[in-house]
Amino acid sequence: MKNKLLTLVILSIALAFTFISGCTEEEATTVTLDKNQTASITCHVEAQLDLMNDTANTTLEPAPAGTKVFITIQNSEYNTGAQGVTVYETEIDGSGMFTYDIPVTELGTNVTISFDEFIYDQKVIEYDGDLDMWVYGDPETKKYTAPDLVNIYVAGHSYNEKVQYGAQSF
Repeated sequence: MKNKLLTLVILSIALAFTFISGCTEEEATTVTLDKNQTASITCHVEAQLDLMNDTANTTLEPAPAGTKVFITIQNSEYNTGAQGVTVYETEIDGSGMFTYDIPVTELGTNVTISFDEFIYDQKVIEYDGDLDMWVYGDPETKKYTAPDLVNIYVAGHSYNEKVQYGAQSF
């Protein structure tokens, strides 16, 4: 008798879990994300990596190729009932740029573009009085960080952005 009662309780619990999980799954599938329209983003990403021929510290070089870029959009931007975020990933190319077609809406979509930090041995210069000229000194290892881009992008448009990494000594 006890075994039959225990079996009945276990079956009831299993049936309840099946019913509850089935409802949640059905609700989740009623929300869809419309990602058919895009905006094209081209971004030039620069950093001050080489101080030679730049005694005024104003010349910038392309950020290193392969540096990761993350494009984040709240799913509610596509559909007000959606939760969570969608993250797209790309990399900076050899010329310090990336281009990405971001899914957005006709009314505009809030997009956050963030950039990986990187460590780089910045080429520094020193004035050599004996030679009466600037020469390379010992490289200085620095950590480079860039601010996030937070903008509204509209479907069917192309955008050009520019981002500059800042350097911090260790």
